[in-house]
Amino acid sequence: MNIKPFFSYEQQIEELQRKGIILDHDECLDFLKDVNYYRLSAYLLPYKGKTARLEFNKIKKIYEFDSKLRSLVIPIIENIEIMFRSRLAYLFSEKYGAEGYLDSSNFSSRHNHEAFVSHIAKCITDNRQSVVIKHHEEKYEGHYPLWVLIEFFSMGMLSYFYSDMKRSDKKHLVKEIGFPRSDREIESWLRCLTILRNKCVFSSTPKGQLVH
Repeated sequence: MNIKPFFSYEQQIEELQRKGIILDHDECLDFLKDVNYYRLSAYLLPYKGKTARLEFNKIKKIYEFDSKLRSLVIPIIENIEIMFRSRLAYLFSEKYGAEGYLDSSNFSSRHNHEAFVSHIAKCITDNRQSVVIKHHEEKYEGHYPLWVLIEFFSMGMLSYFYSDMKRSDKKHLVKEIGFPRSDREIESWLRCLTILRNKCVFSSTPKGQLVH
């Protein structure tokens, strides 16, 4: 397998110029020192075959827009996520107890409890070094109340938990939160928020694609 060779900053600039991109050498050099060329190249994909006479500043502005978009979106998602964790853990635990999540009868009929428990176990294992997990292992023999465990759930796991709740419990949660939407719409929103959050946090590709 042939892997691409290392390119110096000068070679990266030459590669951009070879593609026909118009740029200021020093400005481009400063940018490439701060932004990985591979990350930048993702912003060129929409212009594949059309980079002749394309201005570097245009690509730079799109990158800056994406960075600002992410800085605005992530805090909003985090606020929603924190609130949703808190309300879900409280209402579920109030009705079913601290470890009610371990009882399959507390979920909808479509719930795959074996897979769910496996996800829970992985969640605990992945966070084994956390002082909170260690504390509950040592003091409570590895028993974790939902309001503790839920803080270690990924956004995807949180969405999964909600989607498998009983319909009546979902309706109650949505009512308590005050969302002006149905429980099924919230389920869809949570999936969308999970995708959006993952793209903002983990993806190096343009976030602007999400608004089209």
